[in-house]
Amino acid sequence: MRGQGHSASSRSKSAIFILALVFILSGQIAYAENGVFWSYRGEITSKGTRSEGFVGDLSYENTKAPSKLSQIITSIGEYKYVTSSGVLWAHRGWLKTQNLMIAPESSVVFDAQKKEEAHWYQDGKRRGTPGSWVYLPSNNYWLDPESMQQFVNTVLKNTPDLETSPLTALLQDNAPPAGKTPEYLSPNSSVFIYTQATAGKGSKSAGERGILLYNNKPMRWVGTLKTPIGTFFFTSSNKLWDPQGWFPADDVSVQDTGIAVTRADLTKGSYEGPRRAGTPSDWCYSQETKIWYAPEKLQ
Repeated sequence: MRGQGHSASSRSKSAIFILALVFILSGQIAYAENGVFWSYRGEITSKGTRSEGFVGDLSYENTKAPSKLSQIITSIGEYKYVTSSGVLWAHRGWLKTQNLMIAPESSVVFDAQKKEEAHWYQDGKRRGTPGSWVYLPSNNYWLDPESMQQFVNTVLKNTPDLETSPLTALLQDNAPPAGKTPEYLSPNSSVFIYTQATAGKGSKSAGERGILLYNNKPMRWVGTLKTPIGTFFFTSSNKLWDPQGWFPADDVSVQDTGIAVTRADLTKGSYEGPRRAGTPSDWCYSQETKIWYAPEKLQ
């Protein structure tokens, strides 16, 4: 009986996994053909060398978030902009962070008819503010993300541009060559991309989609996954209007250990337990299985 139960459980898990794979593949189509909102691209540069670094790029509707915003709280997470420290192994650009300060909520009711509230306003969040708006902790502003550049050109016009420093070239040292798309992969790249989109935008069946890619290929997993660009959980549904795919989750705390990762671990592409010294920086951790995986193993 135990063997039969175990077999049934395995079949059930397999069915769920197959359903997830079908969604992910269809999600790739949704990502390409429907409304794209927030996207975050994190690239591990010079992977595996002493000069290994990280560059983060945040966009809304395919328009990059201006560096002048400095800090931003969005529906896909909290980010801060960091300029290059002058070394190749620095972490730079828009980096994922947490616990940014938010002003106390206001008792004022949001009124889109007021000129000063049409695209942004300052201080505590007003009741009725559209859910798509973002918060800028450095400036204490609530902002319609579609008006980011207008906000920068007016409210922040006298704020120094972080990208005009002498170190700008270092920020762009791994940028795609001219004519290439942001998804371009340089040799030995390790790029994670998370995108929030809407499938069937404008229809009664419109539903939120979360797409998680590694080197332009969908991540295939069921459960919670800790990645270099944040922690996400996967959910699926047979109802088109339900949120489906990958969505941000609370970070998973993992213990570090002095035990070194072995050649056998690297060859197998996985190991169980705390993080081992020397684990490649692009490996991902499953909260459910307690196992570290090379990202290629999750595709």
